[in-house]
Amino acid sequence: MKNRSIRQMMLYMIGTILAIMLFFQILTAYSNNKTITELNETLELQLLYDSYKETIETLQEGVTAYFNHSAKITVQDIEELCTEIESTSLQMEEAFVHPQFTDHSYIVQAYLESIRVFLEQIETTETEEQFQYYNETMGLYRMTLASYETLQPFEKEIITKKIHESSEEWKQKEKIFLVLGAIVCGLGFWKGKKFVDDISMPIIALTAKVRQIIARSYGELQENDLPKTRCKETALLTEAFYEMAGTIRQQMDELQEKIIVSQKLHKLEIENMQTKISLNQTQICLMQSLISPHFLFNCLSTLTSLAFIEEAHQTEECSLQLAKFLRKFLDHIGKTIPIREEVEHTKEYIKIQQLRFGKRISFEIICDRECEGQKIPALILQPLVENSLSHGLKNCRGGGLIQIDIHKIQKEEIAIEVRDNGEGISEEQMKQIEEELKKPFESGQKGIGLRSIAYRLNDFFKNRSSVHLEAQTKGTVAKIIIPADS
Repeated sequence: MKNRSIRQMMLYMIGTILAIMLFFQILTAYSNNKTITELNETLELQLLYDSYKETIETLQEGVTAYFNHSAKITVQDIEELCTEIESTSLQMEEAFVHPQFTDHSYIVQAYLESIRVFLEQIETTETEEQFQYYNETMGLYRMTLASYETLQPFEKEIITKKIHESSEEWKQKEKIFLVLGAIVCGLGFWKGKKFVDDISMPIIALTAKVRQIIARSYGELQENDLPKTRCKETALLTEAFYEMAGTIRQQMDELQEKIIVSQKLHKLEIENMQTKISLNQTQICLMQSLISPHFLFNCLSTLTSLAFIEEAHQTEECSLQLAKFLRKFLDHIGKTIPIREEVEHTKEYIKIQQLRFGKRISFEIICDRECEGQKIPALILQPLVENSLSHGLKNCRGGGLIQIDIHKIQKEEIAIEVRDNGEGISEEQMKQIEEELKKPFESGQKGIGLRSIAYRLNDFFKNRSSVHLEAQTKGTVAKIIIPADS
């Protein structure tokens, strides 16, 4: 048999499977559609039969109302109901092939004819004659209902028979499909096994030869002891293997030495990468450990105070703002964001503090539009505002003000200033803070203070930023200078 490539064999096998699946799909869809159509027709017939009696009763009620000169019913309405009942009766006679339904159809025709005569005569006859015609319709109406009652056993028997026939037909088809499916699966398994053997057996034999080479059993290699194959690729692979075996025999020792050296270098690289990953994780853990509980304590205190004073409406507002703030706060840890987002995040914090302090402290934010896109490490601005609240304005009873001003001071630099009109800071405290800012930031330190802000800014801007405090006549200014994107 002519050798084929693996690609040709796979395409042939996949094509055969798809063709068989398509055939089964079409056959199943056709069978299901036929069965569903039969069941739908049976269901429609059942619904038609069930609504038939209600339509007859509606017709007689209409005739009675018309006889009593009710304005709610017209001759046209009665004619439409007569036509509907006549059509339904004929459909039932055709669908339920049984003499009882034929007899019922005659009774219905007589009933409908009496109604039409009644409608023709009611306008031209006296009341006594009208009553006589009406009584005739009533008598035939009762006969129609009595006939309908006798139809029910036959209707149920016919409907049940139709459903049973559809069910039996579907079960027979199911058995046929199962048998065909089992045959196809058996043939597919047998064909698939042959396909896999044609590919795998030569490869398994080649694998054994490779093991011989690994064991340096070069003398045991024989070119004619591999199974024959119909795959072009495995045949070419066998030829290439024996050509390569001679070269491998000469280079094996040298290659093993190179592998040992390569493994050692690879191990060192992995250790180096693991060290870098550990350092990055340590830095992330450091930044996460810097989250001060002071802010959360203040917010929770606010919630407690408001819950005591208010009816819980402001508490609900504060809770929502706190949740909003915390989501952004935790999401921004370790990230760089535009100044615009940092300002928005700080505004969320300010909203919470305004619920706490009310009119005692006000806030002003000025941010030049050209500075909004500058990227900075997250959580730089909010800690400065928190420091102003916690230290500068902690004893403020009213008139407190915190101003945030972000602007360019030169083409290459941006100034971020947070000033308050609080108690200010002494020279001794100023010197102590300046000394702290000069010290390197160490792992394990707590709090998001000026030193951690300076550390993160210097790390991001490669030591081209600065953080310092300035004393005012009243209050303090925390000032950050960063390079602007060109």
